[in-house]
Amino acid sequence: MCRGFQHNERDRLRIKAFYIHLSVSCTRKILPDFLTLHYLPRINGSPLEINGSDIKPDSPGFVTLHRVLLEESKGVVYGSRERVKVCEGVRFEIYVGDVKVLKGTFGKDEGENWKMECKCCLTESDDIKVKDAEICVSVEGQAAVMREKVAMAVARRRSRSTCCQLEEIPEERERDFELESDGCCGCSDCIGDGSNKGGEMDVEMEAVAWALDVGIWVMCLGVGYFVSRASSKSLRRKRLI
Repeated sequence: MCRGFQHNERDRLRIKAFYIHLSVSCTRKILPDFLTLHYLPRINGSPLEINGSDIKPDSPGFVTLHRVLLEESKGVVYGSRERVKVCEGVRFEIYVGDVKVLKGTFGKDEGENWKMECKCCLTESDDIKVKDAEICVSVEGQAAVMREKVAMAVARRRSRSTCCQLEEIPEERERDFELESDGCCGCSDCIGDGSNKGGEMDVEMEAVAWALDVGIWVMCLGVGYFVSRASSKSLRRKRLI
């Protein structure tokens, strides 16, 4: 847990001025008259104070960075002289309108000296062309100004290769294996031949069954015919006698 949460003033970073310098082209058409410095809620419960007002740990804090008059060739500078007290680990974000361009944190190095780390947040869909940004923070009781320069390089998304092959479906692989084990390559010709052979075999079986049925009927009729002939002859003999 950060020391600022214990209300130790010596462990708080007392900011007396915050500036950001943006190097862009066509500045008058792109950038507005002010930016927004957004201090994020503190998960560890560390305090935040803006102009003497305490901000609850679960609430954000906002500071307006006003545009400073500067020659167009030198870029655009935004700044604020609002007094802000933060604890170690406090995170912040800088917005141009609704677009988040930078994010950063305040912390300490191994020598217990305050430091600042910043990172670009622009994406390909953001219509803001910023070459680089330099953040300057003036701290009470510290002669040197904290500086951090960031190259505003937008990371490109990796596109999937169109020539990559789709993974083989396990069911399809098993079906192909069964076809190969039966001596069939799985093509339409082989499948067609197999279906025709099966049809021929069915016809032959039906023909055999039909022939057997006919033979039985013929046999029965023949026996009946011979029996009837024999009985008629015996009757004739009895009549003659």
